Amino acid sequence: MGSASDRKDQPRSPDREPPVTGVIDGMLHAKNLRPEERQAVERICAQWANLDDILDAAAGPREPIGELLLEAGRLTRAQLDRALGEQQSSKERLGQVLVRHGWLDETELAALLAFQERLDATRAGRAGPLQLGNLLVSTGRITSEQLQDGIARQTQSHQRLGEVLVAAGAISEREIARGLKLQRILVGVALAAAFALCGSPKPARAASAGFGSSTMKVSATVLPYLRLQVLKQTSTLDVTPEDVARGYIDAPAATDLMARTNDRNGFSLSFDTRSNVFRKAQVTGLVNGLEIGPEGGLVHQPFTGNQMLMRLSYRFFLAPEVGPGSYPWPLQISSTVMY
Repeated sequence: MGSASDRKDQPRSPDREPPVTGVIDGMLHAKNLRPEERQAVERICAQWANLDDILDAAAGPREPIGELLLEAGRLTRAQLDRALGEQQSSKERLGQVLVRHGWLDETELAALLAFQERLDATRAGRAGPLQLGNLLVSTGRITSEQLQDGIARQTQSHQRLGEVLVAAGAISEREIARGLKLQRILVGVALAAAFALCGSPKPARAASAGFGSSTMKVSATVLPYLRLQVLKQTSTLDVTPEDVARGYIDAPAATDLMARTNDRNGFSLSFDTRSNVFRKAQVTGLVNGLEIGPEGGLVHQPFTGNQMLMRLSYRFFLAPEVGPGSYPWPLQISSTVMY
């Protein structure tokens, strides 16, 4: 069996083209990933049920479409060099050259251009799973708290996130480099999966003198997925003397969440405590109400549709030692599908 680089330059036969899960597994097989990196990649890929999911996840430095196709295994270097040469002489766009050769079809080209458009490392407002900071958290290299601190420092310093995290002592330059490498691997995997979901994945192949037609049956395994987006979150809990005297504080409409899922079994929301400011709390705005203690709590949300908007309000019963003041928001919310 040849090396990974040998296999990349060899086209696959159309009748052996795998479904989406096979595409992903095939690309990851040749990558030297740590166990925690492989698990993080599998969790991310499990959320890709359609092309929009993949486009929403896209993150990383913007790259030319030729380099993206190399990373996704759709072109060989020789094919790209040939297409670039023809582009210079014909003055066509590179995508038009690729379509003319049959190395992409129009649908795949549209998906490729849409994917490329989403690649922009400077759009800090987007927080998809392929963002460097989220990858570092997913693989256990930094904590969520370190990421939030790094983002706050980045906003002030205008440095790259990796530089800020290294300067703060949260991570080494070597681990940042590995995180960037994992991000690039995932970009290639995401694009390969996008092509498969376009409905007509085609392998890289050499140009031929004639043209023919064929029929291909493509299947995809859709795994349960859940995407939880925080639309709004109050950052502090401001306790007044009146709240202390009363023994509790109300925080109406403090959290807005958007859940997207295809799991008919519903999903769970986990509320993890980040401070000891309260002895118990009541959460409203869920399908099922929730009361949690200092150790946090878990609640099941039944399936009510592919999209679910939740506006959460809270009543925090203050711990005896808590006095007036401004405290960091005491809860962190995470979610899982109900496998």
